[in-house]
Amino acid sequence: MQSNKEEKIIMKKKVLSVVAVAALAGALAVGCGNSAAETEATPTTETVAAEDAIVEADTEAATVAEAATVAEEATEADTAEAEEVATEETVAE
Repeated sequence: MQSNKEEKIIMKKKVLSVVAVAALAGALAVGCGNSAAETEATPTTETVAAEDAIVEADTEAATVAEAATVAEEATEADTAEAEEVATEETVAE
């Protein structure tokens, strides 16, 4: 027969094994669980900040494009006006 000390060590090992198995089973159940609430992505601060930066960049690009268009139209209008004035001056002479 085993001594009382050896029996205590074996019992401690058995209890520790049961606790380890229960912890692993719990982790497996939680880690592999799938529910609708977990699958929906909730926006994080970083996601919202990134989306805001994209919108701001798009707005800035649109503003720059509009400014370029306005400048081009102004240049064309100035050129047309200058040609018209030159034509009037030529006719007046």
